[in-house]
Amino acid sequence: MPQECETDGNLRQAEQYYIESGDWKAAVNMYRSQDMWDEAHRVGGSFILVLQSERLTDFNMCFLSNTEH
Repeated sequence: MPQECETDGNLRQAEQYYIESGDWKAAVNMYRSQDMWDEAHRVGGSFILVLQSERLTDFNMCFLSNTEH
């Protein structure tokens, strides 16, 4: 489905499909392949912040579990 949207030039709709399926990297690559770097950065930047937040939470949980002994 997202590939059809890409072919039709409906990139925002394709992005939506990619993100809903959890494949935000495909949305970034789609924009990169079209030299739409601002859009690629917008999508990628949003998810990088989420990943960093999740990793920080994981680190804090690990740290806290090690200090409770």
